[in-house]
Amino acid sequence: MDNEQDFEDIDPETILITLDQVSQTIEVLANVVSRLQNYMHHYMEKDGEHAAQGELPLVGGKEYH
Repeated sequence: MDNEQDFEDIDPETILITLDQVSQTIEVLANVVSRLQNYMHHYMEKDGEHAAQGELPLVGGKEYH
């Protein structure tokens, strides 16, 4: 079978459901990326505050070197 025949055998409802699932997955991943970006911005601000004070910031409750 060639690719066109394989595609024609797929139910349109299945395609729509799959596309909806892909869309939801992309939305969840976009939210995760946004949260990680916010975390990093916050962390970088705190890192800058500690550096200005000559301190090492805490990572996981411990100072890093």
